[in-house]
Amino acid sequence: MKKLIIILFILIAYYKINAQSINDTVYKSINKGILIPIGTNKNYFLKTGVSAQIWMRFMQLNRGIKNIDNQEIKYDADVLIRRMFFPVYLKLGNFTFFTLPAFSSQPATASTNPTSPKQTILYFYDIWTSYKLLNGKLIIGTGLNMYNGISRYSSASSARTLGSDVPLIAAPNLTSTEQAARQLSMFITGNLNSFGYRIAIAKPFITANIPEHPEIDKIYNYHNSHFSYKGYFEYQFWDKESNTIPFKSATYIGSKKILNIGWGFDYHPQATLSFNTDSNTTKYDKVHLAADIFIEYPMGKHSAITLYAAEFLCDYGPGYTQSFGVQDLYGQSISELQYGTGKATFIQTAYLFPSNHLANRVQFYYELTLRDFDGAIKEVYHHNAGLNYFIVGHKIKCTLQYENRPVFEENNIARKSLIISKIQIGI
Repeated sequence: MKKLIIILFILIAYYKINAQSINDTVYKSINKGILIPIGTNKNYFLKTGVSAQIWMRFMQLNRGIKNIDNQEIKYDADVLIRRMFFPVYLKLGNFTFFTLPAFSSQPATASTNPTSPKQTILYFYDIWTSYKLLNGKLIIGTGLNMYNGISRYSSASSARTLGSDVPLIAAPNLTSTEQAARQLSMFITGNLNSFGYRIAIAKPFITANIPEHPEIDKIYNYHNSHFSYKGYFEYQFWDKESNTIPFKSATYIGSKKILNIGWGFDYHPQATLSFNTDSNTTKYDKVHLAADIFIEYPMGKHSAITLYAAEFLCDYGPGYTQSFGVQDLYGQSISELQYGTGKATFIQTAYLFPSNHLANRVQFYYELTLRDFDGAIKEVYHHNAGLNYFIVGHKIKCTLQYENRPVFEENNIARKSLIISKIQIGI
């Protein structure tokens, strides 16, 4: 395993040394994307593009996993179309319309997953519109969107991540009342000088995971008609980030100097329940709170350091836990503890190596997720380490990530490995 990682890192270094030269003018043109003016007013335009993320994975599987021939297997590999989308951003003066259709299964197509559709389908991540007032100090909007509360990465751009993917701990409703971390909501957002804010009232999607014979005192997500309420607030000390679109970048690749401190919440009343011995039920409010800090500090020769840290407090009801794996091949083959009542910490740091040019950049990063949930026997640590190779910023990049994940085996914690090689290309 270690030899394989070393070989892959060497291949990336070799490719950088022999990479095709891309001058800064071409780099900026590709980053700009496809922009179609509407008339002569610069505030009337349509911006579009196409982007895809392809993963290749090598996985050490959890204990007891069997293949289609009923043989126990310890390792597997696959090719995964993680995302493919066609963003459309229409600006008509103060009006903004955004939609993000994707040609993919919902939301990915995997080569070895028997439950994946054999053909891709049309899937919408976003469909929302907004209207800007008071020079961007107040923006009012509605639709299927990612104006979420809790933390910065709860509204993270999946195209501008630091690691291979968005950290799951920042999307605690992902498997219950959200669709790809989106909800249908009415929102207000904007910037008041250095203070940025977003507040939303959402109608969560239906959750129905209660079995015919539920376990006593186990917490289940409950289908109810209550609205949820969420918000995120941040103070921006250095360069300012716009709230015209909801997506937050995990790194600006040294192009901005950022120091933001934020805090947020997500409250959904009576969203979970448990069954008692007397056949009665007890309902619980689902509450998430978080505080975070994001720093990106450019240095000489286009180099930069990046740091993000967040603390999450989660309450789904007493003792609640949930385990799963991203695009799991056999149901529980790469499953690990993800959500629960308790607290969690996420830390992310990176170093962008110096360069005389904007293209062909190399960045090393490390991620740590600590989950300390009341219903788990122990706190668990998940480690990610990897390299980003930015050929043309986030438009054309390669990521190589090694994951060391915790798995409960009886009362002990085993460590399993997973390697992801991601290619992202778009315009």
